[in-house]
Amino acid sequence: LLEEVLDVLVLGAGLTGVACAYWLSKFGRDVCLLDPRGVSGGATGRNGGHLSPHISLSDPELTQFELGSVNELKAFIETEGIDCELRQGGSLSLRSQSETEMPRPEDIPSPCSLWDQEKVAAAMHTDQFGWGIFNPEACQLWPAKLVYCMAQRALDTGHTRIFENYRVASV
Repeated sequence: LLEEVLDVLVLGAGLTGVACAYWLSKFGRDVCLLDPRGVSGGATGRNGGHLSPHISLSDPELTQFELGSVNELKAFIETEGIDCELRQGGSLSLRSQSETEMPRPEDIPSPCSLWDQEKVAAAMHTDQFGWGIFNPEACQLWPAKLVYCMAQRALDTGHTRIFENYRVASV
């Protein structure tokens, strides 16, 4: 199977493995991708595809990294024209009434906004929460479609081979 020389062997054809193969092949590396099930046949194919960056009130650098990562993925999907049903709708991170004191609005990182109990209650139809942080950058996509498209693009470079239903006994 692998008698010729290759640059990189990638084990697993989920999001991480296919992304590695995609980027390596774009830069001219010869890649072989092995997976015991198939492209997106494991956890990637079963997850909900929520892209909801963590908003940390105590670590603004982490928040900016998280927001930047989601924005980079959205830009990649748009630039590459990948149809993975990307939908941006935002997310609301809720806090219980007793959990913590509500922060000041100026402490909420942009582009997020602080929702007080009244606004949360109106949106959620319950008064069980004390406050929340709305993140308009959060979105959802179909992970399997994203991975299939990336795998096809990696194959199209001529630098990637994918072997599905292939179990690796040892490394």
